[in-house]
Amino acid sequence: MNPTTHWYAIKTRSEARTQAFLESVGVTVYAPRKDVRKADHSSQTSSQYIIPRVLLMQTSEEEAIRLEKESRGEAYAASPFWIYRLPGSDRIQPISTEEFNLFRLLTTDNPDMQCEVYDKSDFHIGQHVRVTAGPFAGYSGYTASATTSMSLSRSKASAPSPSPSSTPPSSRQSDHLEP
Repeated sequence: MNPTTHWYAIKTRSEARTQAFLESVGVTVYAPRKDVRKADHSSQTSSQYIIPRVLLMQTSEEEAIRLEKESRGEAYAASPFWIYRLPGSDRIQPISTEEFNLFRLLTTDNPDMQCEVYDKSDFHIGQHVRVTAGPFAGYSGYTASATTSMSLSRSKASAPSPSPSSTPPSSRQSDHLEP
């Protein structure tokens, strides 16, 4: 029997080492990054984690707890991590697929994951929109730019009222927005 997997947020001292450790044992890790211009104002950029010292991993509850203990052992002491738990409890806190999909929508720089509409020219900046089809159906937000293809504003997107598909999108799918 295959155990149910969930997403879990983890705190670590070293994102890169922890991510390498988890991926080496076959765990899916989501660690959103952004390019930031270097402080000396040159044209060079460096890639930084969006949420410092926090990664998300997808695995079963039992495997997550086992890996957390293993990460603090002698063999992996350079990359220990702690799974976020419910306040006042020892139970680890899973992240629902819907919450993870929203987080991914808000943090991705991947153009294949961003929500766009291609055939509406009557939208204006700041207009409230709702996604009616595609992998982010049910989410709502505000238009961020007034070009031929609109983007859902990441800073003001909200969770869906109806539950979207629990399967993360694996290929480019056009989402439909309506005012």
